[in-house]
Amino acid sequence: SKKVSQKGEEPEISRIGHVEVEHLELTAAHWHDEFGDALLALEHAVNSGDHDEIVALLARTSLPLIIGGHGEAVDRILTRAPRASQDHPSARLLRAAAALPSGNNPVGTSTLELLDRRKSGLLVDGATESRVHLLLRESLRVQTAIGTGDIETALKRLQSVGGGSSGDPDLDAFVLLQEGR
Repeated sequence: SKKVSQKGEEPEISRIGHVEVEHLELTAAHWHDEFGDALLALEHAVNSGDHDEIVALLARTSLPLIIGGHGEAVDRILTRAPRASQDHPSARLLRAAAALPSGNNPVGTSTLELLDRRKSGLLVDGATESRVHLLLRESLRVQTAIGTGDIETALKRLQSVGGGSSGDPDLDAFVLLQEGR
C-alpha cells in the first residue's frame, strides 16, 4: 500500500539536500553522455546547474544535437540553464539552429551578428573559438542566407574556413552539405 505523507514530513529532496541532488544530476549527465545520449545528458547537466559541465557537454555534442533534429528539445532545456550557460556560443548556435527549420531567420541573423561582434575568435569564457564552433557558425550563416539572401557571401565564408578535413566525419559531412545547397 502507498504510504500517506504525514504533516510535517519534508519531501525527499529536502531531506537529502540540494547539493546531493545536484551531484546525482551531474552523475546522471555523465552516465548519459558516456552512453551517447546527448539530449538526456544535457537535461541532467542543466538540472545540476553546473555551468562548466553544461558548456563542456555543449562543446562536445552541438553537432549531433543539431543533426539529430533535437533543436526544439534543446531550446526547451536551455531555457532552464544558468544565464552564463545560455549566453555561451555553443548554446546560442544550438538555439539559432533550432529556430531555422521553422523559418525563424531573425534568430539566426541576430545570433550571427552577436557572435560576429565578439573579439576575434574569443568565446565568453576567454577560450579560443574551436574549429567546430567556427564551422557550425559559418554553416548557420549559410542556412540563414538561404532565407534572407546573399548566399554567395555566406558560402564563400564557409569555404574559407571549411577547407580540408576537421577530423570529424560527421562535421565534415555537415559542412559539405551546407556547401552543396
